[in-house]
Amino acid sequence: MIHLDPIAGTRNIESGNKTANIALGFFEQGGEDTASAELQAIYKRQELASAEFLSMLQEEDGIGDITVRDSLVRNYTVHQLTGIACEFTLKLPINLCF
Repeated sequence: MIHLDPIAGTRNIESGNKTANIALGFFEQGGEDTASAELQAIYKRQELASAEFLSMLQEEDGIGDITVRDSLVRNYTVHQLTGIACEFTLKLPINLCF
């Protein structure tokens, strides 16, 4: 499961760029009773999924380097989702945002 928080950002009319703060989560169903080995396997799978997604995103025209802050997440929401939360800022030409 990939979860994207609503994108909020600012526009710079003079430079023609928009800055968007993005929080993106890569999760699987986990639980309180998830064994340590399975928990580590979930983190690894979701880390690989996030790396693949962000690599494809970075290949898009107009998107420069992406610096990501990763956080391990366990038992997120009542659905007990476990995985990786990624937070980053994109600086994009405004015409890519519409």
